Amino acid sequence: MKHLQLSLYLSLTFACGSVAGQCPDFYYFYEQAQIDNFGVQYPDCHTIAANVRIETSQDLSDPILNLNGFIGVDSILGYVDLLKSSLTTLHGLDSLRYIGGSLNFIQNPLLTSFEGLENLRIIGGNMYVGPYTPSPQNMQGFNRLERVEQHLDIRAPNMHSLSGLENLRYVGQNLVLQNMSLPSLAGLQNLDTIQYQLALVRLNRLKNLEGLENLHAAAPVILECDSLVNLTGLENLESGVTIVLADNPRLESLEGLEHFSAFTYDTYPWGALLLLNNPQLQNLSALHPDLHMNSLLLSGNTSLSACVVEAICSYLAAPGDTTLIGQNGPGCNTGEEILAACSVGVGEIATDAGFYIYPNPVSAGAAPSITLENDFIGQVKVEILSLDGRLLNKFFLEKKEQKVTRKLPDFPYLDRATATAWIVRISDEQHVATKFLLKL
Repeated sequence: MKHLQLSLYLSLTFACGSVAGQCPDFYYFYEQAQIDNFGVQYPDCHTIAANVRIETSQDLSDPILNLNGFIGVDSILGYVDLLKSSLTTLHGLDSLRYIGGSLNFIQNPLLTSFEGLENLRIIGGNMYVGPYTPSPQNMQGFNRLERVEQHLDIRAPNMHSLSGLENLRYVGQNLVLQNMSLPSLAGLQNLDTIQYQLALVRLNRLKNLEGLENLHAAAPVILECDSLVNLTGLENLESGVTIVLADNPRLESLEGLEHFSAFTYDTYPWGALLLLNNPQLQNLSALHPDLHMNSLLLSGNTSLSACVVEAICSYLAAPGDTTLIGQNGPGCNTGEEILAACSVGVGEIATDAGFYIYPNPVSAGAAPSITLENDFIGQVKVEILSLDGRLLNKFFLEKKEQKVTRKLPDFPYLDRATATAWIVRISDEQHVATKFLLKL
């Protein structure tokens, strides 16, 4: 893609050098006559090397009705603003392939279609469809658009479909969809990367996120989507800077987030999980066990009583910058409550075979012991691992009695360790059980 953009830039630069006498030195159009004259006076102007603003004058003496004067213009290196026009379509821009700046639609009350932009492939800045535009009902017209290098922001209450964006693959900053009547996100099925946030706000017909099956990188921020039940559609999402789910009254689970395993601190040092005021959310089982967060806000989820998952237990064992937990269901109301439940054991438990560690949590200088329950027998392997899965120590015990207690040997790193939690895994030929060992 870089080679494509470089080639395009070089071709545009060459074109600019040959059109100095073929393009005007003004690009603000307030009357239809100006646009008509542009096509007559500058028929060989293919690259406009500045901003273009199309806005009907306040006296409405010559309203802008069409853009036919721009036929043949294939590149605009600045921004393009279309506001307060009487346009119904965008025919006239049919040759346009590249916009170097932003493309903004504001208060075009008669615009019923984006037809005319079928050759547009790259927008170098933002694209904004404003809330004061009744707007077309779909995105047909943007059928070849591949990249928006900055924000893509659509706030169009009359839009019922994103069809027309099927070739969009990349958004360089945020994708914001707000106050829209979208029943699905179909149309975005080839979108791969949103560098910052996917913000879905008040999309009140949306029940899931199907249509985003190819999305691999984004920070999901979902606010006030009244019908949203789960996050299915995000199964391939692997990374992003935050997860924010707030004020979604019907959200029941995080299903769809199973593969989100990495917060991308290289973009912003956030790494925050925020689950706020989702009264039907019942469990966090979809959280990836390797998800290491920097902040945790878990509040107002009144049906949430199952918080003992590895990602949460690991965080509470070594809390990050910000922690807020409260007003959830029983079992998830305080960090201490959740952490105590974590110490009972989560993770790789194959049967009811068990063991326990005492004391746990353990103070520096203490020597914790393990008690093996009845089901373990014969040669029993004891492994101590870090929270990221690195093996720190391994030894074997011979168990013949029905119940046996042994001190954990060779554990000098407990006193000087900066970590506050480890994983203890016990196994014999038939059983495996895993628990957290916490340090005060």
